[in-house]
Amino acid sequence: MKLVCSLILLLVTAQFGLAQTGTVRGKAFDATSQEPVPFANVLIAGTQLGGATDIDGNFEITGVQFGYVKVEVSAVGFERLISEDLYVTSSKTPFVDLAMVSQSTELGEIEIIVSPFRKTLESPGSLQTIGSEEIERTPGANRDLSRV
Repeated sequence: MKLVCSLILLLVTAQFGLAQTGTVRGKAFDATSQEPVPFANVLIAGTQLGGATDIDGNFEITGVQFGYVKVEVSAVGFERLISEDLYVTSSKTPFVDLAMVSQSTELGEIEIIVSPFRKTLESPGSLQTIGSEEIERTPGANRDLSRV
């Protein structure tokens, strides 16, 4: 009888030990236009827990350890943002609004260089390309292209 009670107590204690995680919810939006930021990367700072915002900028991260956590959000065209401390408990799911500041990025100069020589896609069978090095190395040609 004691063995059965001990086993039940052990199982109940293990169940409570595994259930020490909570959920964090929030919304990422542009600070100036108040428009949602879709598909932004959202992480619990210092962990691998995270996900992405949906089309409306909403996110939900489950499996967060109880206690104080910070939420980190990043997206292309916006500065990375880390939230204030959030307290995660089993009784209440914290919700955080993340106002992201847009960031302008100046691209460098692009230079396109075109080769002065054009190769045709379809070459006739009698056409052969001979480089200057091959002309120099051909014995008896004396730099005469017709003899090469």
